Amino acid sequence: MIDVFMLTKEDVLDYDESHLAIDAVVFCEYNQEHVPMMRELIGRENSGFQGRLEDLVLFEDDDFTATLPDIRAVENYRIQKGESLTEEQSDQLQKKIDHLELQRCFPFDFINLDFCDHYYPDPPDIMKVNKTVDRMLEWQRRVHAANTSSKTARKVDEFMMAITCRHDTKLPAEAQTRLLNLIRSNCDEFPNYKQQLQASRPTEIDVWAESSNLDFFLAGWPKEIAHLADQRQWDMEIIEYLHYSRISDTGQSYEMICLVCGFKRTEFSKTYLAVSMKALDEDQRIIINQVNREDANGKALLSDLTGIVELRNEHAENAKRDVLPLPITAIEEFEAQGVQY
Repeated sequence: MIDVFMLTKEDVLDYDESHLAIDAVVFCEYNQEHVPMMRELIGRENSGFQGRLEDLVLFEDDDFTATLPDIRAVENYRIQKGESLTEEQSDQLQKKIDHLELQRCFPFDFINLDFCDHYYPDPPDIMKVNKTVDRMLEWQRRVHAANTSSKTARKVDEFMMAITCRHDTKLPAEAQTRLLNLIRSNCDEFPNYKQQLQASRPTEIDVWAESSNLDFFLAGWPKEIAHLADQRQWDMEIIEYLHYSRISDTGQSYEMICLVCGFKRTEFSKTYLAVSMKALDEDQRIIINQVNREDANGKALLSDLTGIVELRNEHAENAKRDVLPLPITAIEEFEAQGVQY
């Protein structure tokens, strides 16, 4: 929720003071306990969905739900059957409604996909996140029909997407093989790419993947998004490419990576190579180091965070929800406990 209030504070998102609501925000939250609070903080009951984003986006009909083609049919069926529905049937019907409702929210001007987990999960779901991004790029091309709340049809010709994922010390074997093959294909197809790769990483590709797995992932992963953009007729540009190190509760070091992209509608996408070349260039990446709260950058960041939390707490008080401690209070508690943050 902090990112929502950050955008509200910067006037990127509209705030309806008369209804104490943030307009045009839709969220998906896996933790069922957090959903009511998030809806109340945003100020709109229809602002969010509960569940795992990948499951909501990639929902597929079975023989039971396929007989109900739209939301009205599903709702009429639920009324008709009432308590005779099994728990499994009720869950499946709700999943279909959520899928259709989420689909109806598209397109967006900005999409923040904060997976906070691996982009390539362990098999058999290695491509599940990638398929989710693909489906959303497809939905972004749709024209949203006019309705009672929007008198004109809505479509986007350009939008931004931020994708955040986690990278451990090594990729799953299947994911590494996939990226190896992508990079080899690029070398065969694009002489400029092969030349830049050989000049900057003068080892065999397999050796590079093993010895510098993070760099290998950072160079290869954006190709996945660029390929999807190419297939869905979007020109893509890497706007920012950032990463920073974290320590898990078990003491394991891992990297959080955020790829911020711009997309423009096109008939024939021609940006795949440009994205691949930029991803390969280490100078185009930003490493976010730990911030010292006593220097100028640290003080500016703390000031911004404080303003964001104060805005969030104002909404929490209106919704009769618990407020968060100010950032300096939390920081001092962490430091007293010897916690790394």
